[in-house]
Amino acid sequence: MAVSHLHSNISASWRTDALIKLSVVVSDLFGVSGRAMMAALIAAERDPGVLAGLARGTLRSKTGRLTESLTGRFTDHHAFLLTRMLHRIDAITADIAAVQDRIDAQIAPFGQAARLDEIPGVGATAAQLILAEVGTDMSRFPTPAHLAS
Repeated sequence: MAVSHLHSNISASWRTDALIKLSVVVSDLFGVSGRAMMAALIAAERDPGVLAGLARGTLRSKTGRLTESLTGRFTDHHAFLLTRMLHRIDAITADIAAVQDRIDAQIAPFGQAARLDEIPGVGATAAQLILAEVGTDMSRFPTPAHLAS
């Protein structure tokens, strides 16, 4: 989730200046369609119809709105900035994946204890946090109330 928010914030600057209103039509700018359109913009494609034609899935039904949202003044300078921003986003995404892989490797030996996410309201991240904070040795808690406190 944090990465999606970062994506939106980083990409807003070039979209505003270039008058590209893609986010009005595309819910995930960094999905397959959005990435394809940004890659085409970077590769010097400026025809809004051609760019809208890169839409995939249900987005294909919005080509008219896409064409309108892609009509702007995207320049080579915007392409340069967008390239740098996408590299930064990709690097952060890779870092997050590496950290998640490390967490998964560290949590793997706890096997059954990792089943905490089966408790209603406890997701995988919360289960990992509980294991990290509490551990698996419940003998140090004389009662369930001691654990809960």
